[in-house]
Amino acid sequence: MKLHILGCYGPVSGNDGPTSSYLMEVNNKKILMDIGSGSLVNLQKVCRIEDIDMIILSHLHSDHINDLFVLRYYLKLIDKKIPLYAPNSPSSEFDRFKDEECFDVKVLEDDTEVELDDIKISFLSTQHPVDTFMTKIEYDNKIFVYSGDSIVNDNLKTFIKGVDFALLDGAFLSSQKLNRNTHMSSYEAAKTAKEMKVKKLMITHLAPFIDRKEYLFDAKKGSDEEILLALPMLKVEI
Repeated sequence: MKLHILGCYGPVSGNDGPTSSYLMEVNNKKILMDIGSGSLVNLQKVCRIEDIDMIILSHLHSDHINDLFVLRYYLKLIDKKIPLYAPNSPSSEFDRFKDEECFDVKVLEDDTEVELDDIKISFLSTQHPVDTFMTKIEYDNKIFVYSGDSIVNDNLKTFIKGVDFALLDGAFLSSQKLNRNTHMSSYEAAKTAKEMKVKKLMITHLAPFIDRKEYLFDAKKGSDEEILLALPMLKVEI
């Protein structure tokens, strides 16, 4: 498995990259997870748009879906239809793409499972102000999980337990007095990953106005394991 970080910022783009978007290459298949603002630029540095096999939207907030509405123009030009897995709420956002002919839209549920050749993909809901689903990809005895946007909760802990690689939301610093019902701090992400025996952690959904050293310092308070911070155009072998 190869994970490409196309964009890792939130809720706004940084001056060096887009908001959340991640491409997983598995056994010659290409799975696009979220497609935030500006992410199509970096996607095309990694692969051709027409080679995408599946799109997964963790949830329907703008910083995770904005480039979907640009992508549809190109797909219509080349007459390609791509399977798209997404929650069906908020309906105001879902209605914007549900009937597009270039997408074969599938509504995510907790029991949704997909097999793509020998790749197993499963989903589990997590806690965020809108319906949000985590993604688990299993192939060749390796397990990867992407949390989407999430706070610490039992579903998250269950889903990441013992996985080889977890890409977790860690948008806040623990010192910030912000709404704690939306995102984990980098400290919480690291602490939870260590508790659940995650083998490798990468923290994402980073605010471009917070210094990366602060994120890493905060995370290290929660775990003495190696911790990676997402960076646009970073590639990781899993």
